[in-house]
Amino acid sequence: MSRFTAPLVVTPLEDGRTWVIVTSGFGYDVGEEGSEDTIEVPQGMKTDFASVPRAVWWFAAPWGKHGHAAVVHDAGYWLQLRSRREYDEIFLEGMDVLGVARTKRRIMYLAVRWFGGFGWRKQERRNAADPNWKLHDPQELEQLRSYADDAAQPE
Repeated sequence: MSRFTAPLVVTPLEDGRTWVIVTSGFGYDVGEEGSEDTIEVPQGMKTDFASVPRAVWWFAAPWGKHGHAAVVHDAGYWLQLRSRREYDEIFLEGMDVLGVARTKRRIMYLAVRWFGGFGWRKQERRNAADPNWKLHDPQELEQLRSYADDAAQPE
C-alpha cells in the first residue's frame, strides 16, 4: 500500500484560507510504499487543501480526513510534472490510504475530474508568468518553521 512520507505541518496565513507547508520531506509514495515514485510537496508551498465550494462543506470541507491527499493533489496541479488525470487518480488513491469513506472519495474524485480542468489551466497560466508564485516568502517561511519547531518541543 502507498503511504505519505512524513508528517504534514502547516500554518495559516492572514487571509484565513491559505496555509503554508512548514516541514520538509512531506510527500506521497505512489502505488506502494518505497515505490521510488514519489510526489514531493515543496516546503513553503501555499495550499488551500481542497478547493471545495462553501455550499458543500457539509459533505466535504477543504480540510479533514482527505487533507493530506488534497495537499499532494494541490502540489501536483502546481508542479504539472504528470498528466492531470494521473494527479486526480493519485488523489483518489491517497484518500483510500487515509481511510476516507468510499462514497465520499469517489464523489471528490469525480469532482476533480469534472471541474479540475479549470484549476489546471489557471495554474498553467500562473506558472508561465511566475513559476514560483505558489511558494511563500523564504524569510517569512524561516520564521514560521522556527515557530513550528518551538511549538513541537515538549515543555
